[in-house]
Amino acid sequence: DRPELTDCGSGRVDARIVPARNRLMKAAQSGGCPLVLSAGYVDAQTQEKNYQAEGKRIMAVEKLSLVLAEDRAQASVGRGGYSENQTGLAVSFSAQGMISVTALATSASRGLG
Repeated sequence: DRPELTDCGSGRVDARIVPARNRLMKAAQSGGCPLVLSAGYVDAQTQEKNYQAEGKRIMAVEKLSLVLAEDRAQASVGRGGYSENQTGLAVSFSAQGMISVTALATSASRGLG
């Protein structure tokens, strides 16, 4: 299925996850941990560019070989064509004072359904 993209302020997501996204953000706000959507849908070409950039960053910072750096980049960013973000059903949230957290909308909807 192709994503049915809609704008959610700081990113685009599949329209089918908007209700679950809203419930999750409202629950987090009520719990004192307001969330901000930091990333949503990304096309395969952009995802591959992000992956390549992360691999280069890891090589430079951690002084690793290309193979090891790409392996680590795959774990944290994902290659183009292999990322859940390309479905529009995965989002990344940021919370004040916390690192970015990636959540699948299906998991969010189960927890808040």
